[in-house]
Amino acid sequence: MTNSGSLGTIIGPSILVALVYMTVFEILRVRWPQFFSPREHGVVHAGFLEWIPNTFLVPEEEVVRRSGMDAAVYLRVQSMAAFIMMLLTFFGCVVLMPVYYMGEEGLTDLNEISLSNVRQLSDLLWAPSVMMWVFTSICFCVIMTNYNEIYKMRLNVMGSGEGQE
Repeated sequence: MTNSGSLGTIIGPSILVALVYMTVFEILRVRWPQFFSPREHGVVHAGFLEWIPNTFLVPEEEVVRRSGMDAAVYLRVQSMAAFIMMLLTFFGCVVLMPVYYMGEEGLTDLNEISLSNVRQLSDLLWAPSVMMWVFTSICFCVIMTNYNEIYKMRLNVMGSGEGQE
């Protein structure tokens, strides 16, 4: 049975490992700035985690120009995945969690807000079925929108002659 203590058992080590990795990266970044600094002269991020906000401010055209099409597509796919996860989390919390909470199984802790709290053949089972289609539609629309943008970007890069040998 799942309880809130088991959630801490999973999340605690994950956060610890992430903090260790980030700390090691920051130490190495300060120790060898010529290796980790941007290729543009005059831009120095000396503060702890100061480089993170500036990462989100770089336009996609600049990423294509400096690092190539592959880097721009990779960053676009990562941001698309984060956007999809935010949307699905929002709809899951707003729609599904209250439905699961109203389940008649009488479970506690984290099981109280999961599908296992809904009885078989319950009228509440319509919600996960409908949300499956909503989630699939959201994913399809976001992926197709991003694919079209990547396609346009590729046409622009190929048409400009950059990145070709």
